[in-house]
Amino acid sequence: MMRKIAVLSLVVLLLGFSGICYAATIGWSPSISWGDQTKKFSPDSGNTSFYGRKDSTGNLYVDPKSRWQFTQTNINDNYNLFNLYNQYYGFDIAVQDDNNTTVSAVNDGLYCNLPNPKIDLEDDGGLFGTGNGYYDEIEATCTTPLLLQANTDYRLNGSFRVYKTSTIQFGFTSQTSKKSSTGEYNTMDWQTHVYRNYPW
Repeated sequence: MMRKIAVLSLVVLLLGFSGICYAATIGWSPSISWGDQTKKFSPDSGNTSFYGRKDSTGNLYVDPKSRWQFTQTNINDNYNLFNLYNQYYGFDIAVQDDNNTTVSAVNDGLYCNLPNPKIDLEDDGGLFGTGNGYYDEIEATCTTPLLLQANTDYRLNGSFRVYKTSTIQFGFTSQTSKKSSTGEYNTMDWQTHVYRNYPW
């Protein structure tokens, strides 16, 4: 009888711990904001959050969400970068370990309201950056940077399928890129505003 009570207590304890872990991945995370940035093209105000959810079949997802506003100084710098150097503003949400197999970005719930955005999912992991089958990055590039405006609420939202719940770090980054002959946008400069861990 004592052994059954001990086993039952262990099962209840494990269920309690799994419930705590599960609860930490569902619903909204706290919002984290940033202020003045050292790169002039970077927005001087913005914030990030996560939303954890399950789909109808029980798969777990984490949806990173970001929003920001440019000052007129930021806008002027982006105009100059485009007019003088053909550089385009973009925003990036990326897993910091390219070879991570915990999560993978999916083409679901993507939203960006930069002027004429080009949104890509990228797999930078694997041998020599050839990919490991997990998309570690959601990247949005503004293809018409002269339409960017100050004091406008810009957003990039995405979604990552969670394959196993372990601590993983995301970076929320502004960047400038040049367009290659193949139509790809290659990063020239960047500034990471916030690093955040999932689960929170």
